[in-house]
Amino acid sequence: MEHIRVSRLKTRVSLVVCVIDGMTSQTPLGNNTTTVFLEGTRSKAISKSNGSYIFNDLPSGEYRLVVSSEHYFQEQTLITIGTDNLIEVVQLKPLPSYPFSQGAGLIRAMLQDADGAPERNASLQATILTEECARARVMAEQLDKGAEEITLGAFTGVISAGDTYILRGRGAKAAEEIIQIAEVVEHQKRFRLKK
Repeated sequence: MEHIRVSRLKTRVSLVVCVIDGMTSQTPLGNNTTTVFLEGTRSKAISKSNGSYIFNDLPSGEYRLVVSSEHYFQEQTLITIGTDNLIEVVQLKPLPSYPFSQGAGLIRAMLQDADGAPERNASLQATILTEECARARVMAEQLDKGAEEITLGAFTGVISAGDTYILRGRGAKAAEEIIQIAEVVEHQKRFRLKK
């Protein structure tokens, strides 16, 4: 009599990394050239055809996530792995070699010190000065600071997970808050915000 042994291996999804093109909000160009890894671990990402990468059974702790692709700047971010499944959306920013579509608007800037050397890791924030240039409008009379979800309307372009915006109020005591889209709940209408 032949004996058959059945083994069941249990793995736990620790991290899902969704990589998207910052210009098109789609899978990056040349997706087969994209590499996703975590510094400080030997765990390899399992790549999926939709542009996501899965890490299983990671020990809890802080890691540096590194994403590289042919037509984009390298992205690095610190993430903390705990007991919950974590979804991290990484928007890749196009390099000058990116095949931009005709008529695409793009502003590039370089910040230099007094000697003319490039400033590394500088942060730049652009602010829209007129309401006509706003990407969308909040579809509520009042939105509490720190809200977890937002409903938007009157769009220009596409709003995707990973996008960061300044939410600006109206009136004499108009407040501002920087928000980041964590998930599209209802296509181009309702969005969950990153905490």
